[in-house]
Amino acid sequence: SCSLDITGQNVTFVIKGSNFGSDKGTVKSGSQSLSPSSWKETEIKALWVNPPTGETFPVIVTRSDGQRIDGECSSISQIFFSGNLFCPQVSKAQEFKGELVVKVATPGAAPRKEKITLKGGIIKDLETRLQEGIAYQIGLKVEKGLRKLFGLTAQKGTTNIRGVILPLGDICPAAPDGKINSIDKACLNQQWGPVNANKNCDLNGDGVCNSFEWACMRQFFN
Repeated sequence: SCSLDITGQNVTFVIKGSNFGSDKGTVKSGSQSLSPSSWKETEIKALWVNPPTGETFPVIVTRSDGQRIDGECSSISQIFFSGNLFCPQVSKAQEFKGELVVKVATPGAAPRKEKITLKGGIIKDLETRLQEGIAYQIGLKVEKGLRKLFGLTAQKGTTNIRGVILPLGDICPAAPDGKINSIDKACLNQQWGPVNANKNCDLNGDGVCNSFEWACMRQFFN
């Protein structure tokens, strides 16, 4: 088995098994050579300084006698939203650009803000490495939407989130005001019909601003 111990921007691969030998061999992930800090018959620890972000890493262990063992190492969580993510008029298969704020759910922890892409219920481009078993506070906002706050405890592999609905409809003024109200409805009325480069009211990507947009907006109207 293989797990990841994450400290700051560095990752230690903890590889457990048998017959690794008592003499130190080599550990690689793809073409990247790792630095073994500990090599035992049943456990290897190898450091990768500032690795790329990913959910899984391929691992190649080569014993001192040349015997090679291939596998993969994973403990980095990817966030996935199951079920509906928006109003029924908007498919979560649409791609949205947005902003995610993440912080460890402990007093004094510093938040980290990132630009992300949301498509198919999956948060993409997330650089922060979520550690398995750690509780986090998340703030997520996509274009034309309001910020949604929720908590999660990172799971191994993919962290599955249920019951989060992201409000959409903050289309006016040009600088979002964090509200879906009569100003946004007035903009929708003005932009009603086929979209063009000067319209930003299309929430469901069908090329038209119509009752679908209003049905979505009014769920979060205030």
